[in-house]
Amino acid sequence: MILADDGAEAISAYLQHQADVALIITDILMPIMNGRALIHALRKLAPTLPILAFSGADEGDPLVGTLATDGVTLLRKPATPADLLMAIAEALQPAATVLMAGLHI
Repeated sequence: MILADDGAEAISAYLQHQADVALIITDILMPIMNGRALIHALRKLAPTLPILAFSGADEGDPLVGTLATDGVTLLRKPATPADLLMAIAEALQPAATVLMAGLHI
């Protein structure tokens, strides 16, 4: 796992470790570079990289509204651990069927 405090740091970390990154998980509201700007920059670097974005806002918010058309999986806050696991599975393999055992959602 690679951690970054903001979008600008995330871009730098991605460029250093891009061969190891299978999924980006980001918040939409971050300091320095918000999640929307991060997603835009990442799409230029790696158009098919799976991205999962957290937000408490709805589709009416300009930072969130077009995420689905950009191929980003959106997870609404607050989210449970089960919600996070399901969103990760969706982001990594959108057409796959996921079996989750032992989780009571």
